[in-house]
Amino acid sequence: MPLVGAAIAPHSPLLWPTIGKAYQAQVKKTGRALASLAQELYALRPQVIVVLHPHGPSHPGAFVLNVAEKLTVNLAEFGDLVTTAAWRGSPSLGHRIQERAEDHGFPVKLLYESTASYDAAIPLLTLPQHISTASILPIGSANLDPQAHVHWGSLLAEEFHHSRERVVVLASAELSHHASAAAPGGLRPEGSAFDSAVLKAVAKQTFNQQLLKIDPTTVELAEACGYRPLLILAGIIKRQRTVVRRLSYEHPFGIGLAVATIHLA
Repeated sequence: MPLVGAAIAPHSPLLWPTIGKAYQAQVKKTGRALASLAQELYALRPQVIVVLHPHGPSHPGAFVLNVAEKLTVNLAEFGDLVTTAAWRGSPSLGHRIQERAEDHGFPVKLLYESTASYDAAIPLLTLPQHISTASILPIGSANLDPQAHVHWGSLLAEEFHHSRERVVVLASAELSHHASAAAPGGLRPEGSAFDSAVLKAVAKQTFNQQLLKIDPTTVELAEACGYRPLLILAGIIKRQRTVVRRLSYEHPFGIGLAVATIHLA
């Protein structure tokens, strides 16, 4: 079964009430959008959710696939000692992707890590009742150029097309970390410029081309960890007609938080 849908969601730990209880009023718009996203993902009946994420274990010059049989969450680094969750992994899809990648000369590293990195776990935690039967495949970005990430997304799309399972792709992506004066590093003009460019790009059929057009200096100074996951997503959907629904955008902490659903036309 080919790809049946995609989405973009942020991964700030402050979105999770156990960690950011005092900040829930400030992220109310994002919280409502994530609730709407949960309903839309539920309607797609995903059997596998592929999470494209920017942090976590990495390997120089290679894309990392976590093919653990079971994934759990540990948010102790953020002071949360009570949250628990467990998901089935998707090692079979991960190994098929590895085989295709090797055939095409793509650098891939398999990881067998039972604890999901927080940037993969946070978006999943906001959708608990809707993904209890879906398996999860976290895929990390690489220390490679933007075009390589788009090509990698195209290769993933080929494998999804041949999958017998219903696949949904979730890009765990925060935008600029300098979107307003509230940011820890302060406001930078490149921050708002980057977020504006991404929000315009995501709604276009030429999503991948628009992302690649963003000035590299703007990308660098915006410090947007979600840029590479978005490039992979753009590569995945570049050959399909899409309808994008932006559910929210805000930057209460100076970090761009966007939620969007991408329907395949």
